[in-house]
Amino acid sequence: MKINIIAAVARNRAIGYNGDMVYFIKEDLRRFRQLTTGHTVICCSAQSNPRIRRTSDRPT
Repeated sequence: MKINIIAAVARNRAIGYNGDMVYFIKEDLRRFRQLTTGHTVICCSAQSNPRIRRTSDRPT
């Protein structure tokens, strides 16, 4: 089984702050969508993040 992990990590190793992403870069989210389309995505608080939309071509 192959598992890939995608994480946006700040210099202080933070991955979130107050329930939100550390920073928002539109190009990063486009790349995330490109890499995950057609694959299963397992997320935690990102599911409620409006910047990461659920799509029918990317099961969660």
